[in-house]
Amino acid sequence: MTKPGGSIANYAPFIGLRYSFSRKRSRFTAVISLVSMLGMVLGVASLITVLSVMNGFAGELRGRILSLVPHGYVSAPDGVSDWQALGDQLLQARALMPIPPIFPKR
Repeated sequence: MTKPGGSIANYAPFIGLRYSFSRKRSRFTAVISLVSMLGMVLGVASLITVLSVMNGFAGELRGRILSLVPHGYVSAPDGVSDWQALGDQLLQARALMPIPPIFPKR
């Protein structure tokens, strides 16, 4: 008993191979057919490789850009006068990383 659609799934490769490597046509046509198939295989392989490299590059670039953006700001309406003491107090919470001071442009 065959799977539903199983005969059609086997039919397409059969037709492709039958007409690609026929004995009744000239060698020139066979060479042209082989070169075109190799060209398609090479094109698809290079496309997959380039897309994989670009995807990895985009992920690396995104990670580097986001590592430069701070995850939070601490500010006061009239400014923070003793930022070193406030930084030491915030570093007591062990979940924080080093705190660089940021002086906004006015």
